[in-house]
Amino acid sequence: MEEVSRETGIHRTTLSRVSNQKGYISSTDVIDKLCAYFKVTTNEVAEYMPDPITEAQQD
Repeated sequence: MEEVSRETGIHRTTLSRVSNQKGYISSTDVIDKLCAYFKVTTNEVAEYMPDPITEAQQD
């Protein structure tokens, strides 16, 4: 994480939250920097997870 933080400018605390907290909401800036660093698309680092409560209310 230290190397990723140094190379991307993303604080280590943010990286820790992104990698360890399920459902952590990150800014698009952080996602963009991670994609550039790892040379991947957003589909490879993020996944849309619908809110089950919201979906149940719509049914």
